[in-house]
Amino acid sequence: MIRGTTDLGESQKKELEKHRFSKEINLEIRELQKTNNWYNFFAIGLDWGIVSLVIALNYFIPTMWMYLISIVIIGSRMRGLDIMMHESSHRMLFKNRKLNKWVACLFAAYPIMISYKAYCKSHMNHHRYLWSEIDPDKQRYQIVGLDKPTKNKMKFFIQHCLKPLFLVHVPN
Repeated sequence: MIRGTTDLGESQKKELEKHRFSKEINLEIRELQKTNNWYNFFAIGLDWGIVSLVIALNYFIPTMWMYLISIVIIGSRMRGLDIMMHESSHRMLFKNRKLNKWVACLFAAYPIMISYKAYCKSHMNHHRYLWSEIDPDKQRYQIVGLDKPTKNKMKFFIQHCLKPLFLVHVPN
């Protein structure tokens, strides 16, 4: 049995267990997974460059519209740094293990106020117990109601976009 498949029916479990990618697809995946140190240095630098530029623009153009646009842009780059931290947790950011961890800690995890060690532990448990009741990601989705999202787009927008914007979504 595959770990984390307790919510699936028997036929779904069998489908998951018997599926294997072809050798060609596996080779393509391996090629795409190759670590590129220079690209990742550039990507992290680009994220921080955009954040710095947006902060400078706010200094020179101090309007409410610039501030609102900046929130979206800086938020997207913080999400980009979160993705870099995810890659690092799989040791895919840099070829050197120490560099992988230190760059992720200093330029991704700490600036977005996340403990790298805690993130890695939680993320590995997510993979180990995928979609089971002890999957930490599933537990977080359940807390905010993302495990069973509504089909009503406006209700979804209010619940998961507007309420968090005004900190109304924070659970008790």
